[in-house]
Amino acid sequence: MVRTQSWAVGLVAHPVGTEVSRLEWRLACRRHQETFVQLLRSVGIEDEADMELIRRRFLVWWSLEAPATYFEIVSTRRCGGCVAEERHLDLARGVAKLIELAKELL
Repeated sequence: MVRTQSWAVGLVAHPVGTEVSRLEWRLACRRHQETFVQLLRSVGIEDEADMELIRRRFLVWWSLEAPATYFEIVSTRRCGGCVAEERHLDLARGVAKLIELAKELL
């Protein structure tokens, strides 16, 4: 098992485009799933495996940036986007991080 240094301990690194064949949604409502996909497509990411890799990296970032919010999402099994909106978090920061992660793959 290969571990990546740039993300979090325990996150397995796979070649881009081969990790998964589809997005693996767990804690996102349909609206936030669609927003995520539209955002990534707007910056040139079309492959669902690449989207899944970005989704996983984003969750690692979020868990380190806002651990209490991340814990709430995981423990209550609620949509992360909805929780962020309810808490009036700076969504632009999350969008910027998603774009940054996407550009790393382009």
